[in-house]
Amino acid sequence: MLTTEYKNFLRKQVELGKNDIKEGKVFTSDQVRMYLKQKAQKVAEENKKIA
Repeated sequence: MLTTEYKNFLRKQVELGKNDIKEGKVFTSDQVRMYLKQKAQKVAEENKKIA
């Protein structure tokens, strides 16, 4: 089950990704997937530190 908080986080990540593409930093879908996965891991680690 995805929490609403996590859904909002994912939505925000998608928006950030769109902004990167608008700025000319266009990636292949694989690169985007890796980038978002890494970003999500970083955020998860930060959340663990806070918790």
